[in-house]
Amino acid sequence: MMIFKFKLRFYETFEALILSGMPLISLMFFKDSMNGSSLNSFLAFVGSLILIFLSYWFDVNYRNFVWYKSGKIGFAGLTTAALFFLARTVIAINGLTMISFVGKIEAIISGAVVLVCIGLLINLGKEKE
Repeated sequence: MMIFKFKLRFYETFEALILSGMPLISLMFFKDSMNGSSLNSFLAFVGSLILIFLSYWFDVNYRNFVWYKSGKIGFAGLTTAALFFLARTVIAINGLTMISFVGKIEAIISGAVVLVCIGLLINLGKEKE
């Protein structure tokens, strides 16, 4: 894997991947809402824009959170990913239409990704003794 070859840090790389992918996802939802006059796609576009602004806010302010003691990089990306997949889980449970490549088990997979992101956040937030 390239992360090991170039000696990249996992959390920084993951955060960059999430934050760089959000505008592409937003544009995809916007294009679909304009082409198909889809209210669901437009709401997903607005939701992804909110996630972009939240990730920027998290990136600026995460060092000030009292409960996040370590102050390590990666908080904004993991939190944004957790919120994105949490929204996908709620949408899949309610049976609304969305882009999915796994069918009916989307809620389980997205929920598992949320739990992994929360676990990584807890691990990242611990201070080394």
